[in-house]
Amino acid sequence: MKKLNEMDNQDFLQIEYISKSYNESSIPLYISYPTLTCWKNNSDENNYIEGIKNENNPFLYFHFPYCKSACYYCLCYKITGSAEETIDKYLDYMEKEIDLKSRFMPKDNMSVTQMHWGGGTPTNLTMRQLERIYRKISDNFNIVSDKNSSISIESYPDDTLITFEKLRLLKDLGFTEISFGIQDFDERVQKIINRDCKFEVVEKLFNEARRIGLRIHVDLCYGLPFQDMTGLKNTLEKIVRLQPDRIAMENYSHFPAFYPLQRKIPTDSVPNSFMRIVLSILAKEVLTENNYIRIGDHYVRKGNLMHQAFIENRINRDLMGYSIADRRQVIAFGSSGISCINNTYYHNKKLIEDYFSELDKNELPLEKSESHKLDQDDKIRASIILKWLLTYYQIDKDAVSKEFNINFDEYFKEELKQLNRFEKDGIILCDGNKILITEMGEFTAKHVAFVFDKYYRKDI
Repeated sequence: MKKLNEMDNQDFLQIEYISKSYNESSIPLYISYPTLTCWKNNSDENNYIEGIKNENNPFLYFHFPYCKSACYYCLCYKITGSAEETIDKYLDYMEKEIDLKSRFMPKDNMSVTQMHWGGGTPTNLTMRQLERIYRKISDNFNIVSDKNSSISIESYPDDTLITFEKLRLLKDLGFTEISFGIQDFDERVQKIINRDCKFEVVEKLFNEARRIGLRIHVDLCYGLPFQDMTGLKNTLEKIVRLQPDRIAMENYSHFPAFYPLQRKIPTDSVPNSFMRIVLSILAKEVLTENNYIRIGDHYVRKGNLMHQAFIENRINRDLMGYSIADRRQVIAFGSSGISCINNTYYHNKKLIEDYFSELDKNELPLEKSESHKLDQDDKIRASIILKWLLTYYQIDKDAVSKEFNINFDEYFKEELKQLNRFEKDGIILCDGNKILITEMGEFTAKHVAFVFDKYYRKDI
């Protein structure tokens, strides 16, 4: 693909056509397949318990919903401005959940090498609270913290919330990675989404985190209100100076009808679909020129373990993002956490009051109407959507046929008909037994994925 400064009118007309024809604002985010709104509610607490009984290498996820203040763009379940005693109460109940679930799980041969704390803002917890809950976790699960482990935590890079002392505590406890939620350094963008993230603060925290041996990830976002090419390029150039190990480059989703805080953002301040593609092209251009390789909507430094796994086709995408693990059993703790056990999704109670109420009854805090056990067709389509199209930007028909013992062309004969227009528009290229997404097509890959979604596409 040409660089942006080398493109002519015809190139931008093509981008305009694609942006109008394939606007991703109407397409699911595909954090999971099927998406939450399409779950069948076909499992229950007994199946959950049976699923974790023999799980000796789970991925543990802990959700801490508390934030210092609310970011208007955010889609996560969160609570703002909570006092220390309020968070202590939440930890009391999280400890109850740990006790409930751990009693069903194997004790002798368990080895946890992957754990993530998300939110909210986990580093909103005090040092005492961080140490308290980590000790509770490590008392119940064998946490293995070494150079091959991924024991990670999300952080808002605010030096009143994440001090050098807190960073050192995280390292001493056993964390191996920290993810800084930056999104954009432009002051105008930050103001409209209610954030305050200064580069000077981030740089100091980066240097300290790297000095003590933490691997560093950052979260960036394109398509934010008031975001333009100059501002995003400035942010990207500052980020590549810091050289984080991984960069998540997410597309901002503006759904004010479903997320009330987004109503504080003027809709017309959000870049249109044309500008979103241009901003995404800019991000890829800057990052790939600075020692990063693109994996779906993430960028990783060349030569690291994930880059090598990508080359060897060993990357998988699931609820927790991209992984080099063949199979991740996600066991979630805390309000709104989502587990995935034996190809079955389970959702914890979202509201804090409901979460507390279930645990007061000594019951697992699961949403009774939100579960989904994948059938064989779900597994096939999940592989195509999450792994192949949204990770590798291709479908290897032979590999899918072999893995699932199907004839790809026969199984997906209706879907293949729908791909003709993508090929005509230069979004995909059919090359023998592979369906390849072109460089331009990368920016609308979810539309190709949507073709294989049987829940939204009632015509297949």
